[in-house]
Amino acid sequence: MILIGVNAIQAVALFRLGAHPLEFVLFFGPELWRREVRPGFTLSLRAIPTGALLRAPEGMPGVPWSELPRGPALLIALLPLLTLALAGALLLGPSRFLDSFLGALPQLVGGALAPVEVGAPLVRGALGELQRGGLAPLVGVWCTKFLAFNLLPLPNGYLGQALLPLITPEPGPTPEETPAWPAQLNCLGGLLTVAFGLAWLAALGAALRG
Repeated sequence: MILIGVNAIQAVALFRLGAHPLEFVLFFGPELWRREVRPGFTLSLRAIPTGALLRAPEGMPGVPWSELPRGPALLIALLPLLTLALAGALLLGPSRFLDSFLGALPQLVGGALAPVEVGAPLVRGALGELQRGGLAPLVGVWCTKFLAFNLLPLPNGYLGQALLPLITPEPGPTPEETPAWPAQLNCLGGLLTVAFGLAWLAALGAALRG
């Protein structure tokens, strides 16, 4: 639900600024339903009920995301990070949010590199937190860790989405004159994200096995 809300806020801000067409994708997997609810704004529903995604296809009629004024475009790209920080601080309190955030990157990277030795104990701690304190603190911790993850220099993370247009050169008139490295960087970022997710799934499996 947090991811859906974060992407919805970003979608509304971008659309109001004139960036379109936009597609708000709810969940993942095979497409079940699609409708253009307003000119230039499409909703689509997928089969696997996890998360959401905001897509801004280039090369279609309208104002591409990358051609918006740099200041507003950067602010809108950073909106998800600000939303996650606000949600984490409200659910945990400022002091606990700061402690959780400062420890997040070592925990995330360490757990991914050593799913059984480091990741599994962290997952068991989170499950214990759920039993002791209920759902709200656990969601606050999740927001904080997800915020930290998206501050990693991955091109498909929220920070990467904000910065990549600033360093990407204009495409050439022919494919031969268009730099290949932005697409290669996106591909590498996607592979790293998949590997990161698989490592933490292994940590979850190890934690559940006890």
